[in-house]
Amino acid sequence: MHKTSKIRWKVLAIRVALSLFFSYFLIHFFIPQASTVSWLIASALFLFFAYVFEAAHNRDKEKIPERGEVK
Repeated sequence: MHKTSKIRWKVLAIRVALSLFFSYFLIHFFIPQASTVSWLIASALFLFFAYVFEAAHNRDKEKIPERGEVK
């Protein structure tokens, strides 16, 4: 297993843990009667959007040259 693949698994584990944590508190704060299924759906959405926003951020980073750099 390469070093980058280990890091990717660690990032995935951290993102899963954070999405479960934040979705639990947000769902129970705004919708106290929500079921476990809605909590898991919110967690999956948080995880999905974490990767969507990362891809958008990396794509924008590739298009914009650094300060003083000529493309």
